[in-house]
Amino acid sequence: MNQTPFHYVVASSESNMAFAGFLRSRYGLSGLNYEQALCVTNKWRMRKCLEDELPAHNTTD
Repeated sequence: MNQTPFHYVVASSESNMAFAGFLRSRYGLSGLNYEQALCVTNKWRMRKCLEDELPAHNTTD
């Protein structure tokens, strides 16, 4: 089987970002890896990724 090496993976939409990140992680390519792609496309994961970096939100004044 003839294999052609590739250097980039481009996600054509937000719904493809996790898969593109998986391919980058799998083949050691530059760009957002799988975990990073999940953190920018999933609100729950984004909050978990940022909870230690941001100050706590206080809803009472």
